[in-house]
Amino acid sequence: MTTLQGNFKLLVAAINEQQYYPQLFAEELHKHEMDPDGVNNEIYTDKQIIRMCHDFWEALPDSPAIRRGPFFALCNIAERIFD
Repeated sequence: MTTLQGNFKLLVAAINEQQYYPQLFAEELHKHEMDPDGVNNEIYTDKQIIRMCHDFWEALPDSPAIRRGPFFALCNIAERIFD
């Protein structure tokens, strides 16, 4: 498991536990042909994870209310798209 895969698993757990836009997250997973089982089994590459997280980040509402809970962990992954 890569560090990013581990961080993504923690992010997914936090999204579910804290109800951080779970429907929107599920939609983005689906768009990227990803699912929770695949996340748990670490089958997705770092590149796939970064792209999906970036798209989820972009799909969030344009509101200060998104800056809670998993937001900062999401940003840490999503911003890697610029590396």
